[in-house]
Amino acid sequence: MPLEAGLELRLVAPQQRATAGLWYAAALLSLTAALVHLAVVPEHLGHWWAHGAFLWGLGLVQGAYGVALLGRAAPALLLLGIGGNLASVVLYLVTRAAGASLLGAAAGHGEAVEWTGLAAKAIELALVGMLWQIWRTAGETNAVPVEM
Repeated sequence: MPLEAGLELRLVAPQQRATAGLWYAAALLSLTAALVHLAVVPEHLGHWWAHGAFLWGLGLVQGAYGVALLGRAAPALLLLGIGGNLASVVLYLVTRAAGASLLGAAAGHGEAVEWTGLAAKAIELALVGMLWQIWRTAGETNAVPVEM
């Protein structure tokens, strides 16, 4: 129903509103994971520049992904987020168990488990679950964020 100056009010089914809420929550989780990774860059630069650079890149990608989720997203973007965040969790587990990296001063030595890392992984796992739920219901509801 038309309003004024080109504004339009759309009536949206409750299921679609709930799915839209998942999109926004997923975007918030991705942006939060990005902030956590960016916050620990200085500490990891102190260990080795490549560790800091990796976390800086991961933070930028997760931030951009969070912004991308705010727009219309294709199912491929959802699967990319699921795979990317699971890869981040697996890499964290490997670096804590087997060693920080194959190169650098800490090669072969497991890195300490810290609350920031655990928080980032919990956020990423929650994001994976949310993206999976959106992907599963995308066909049922035409799941895209509600335009305001």
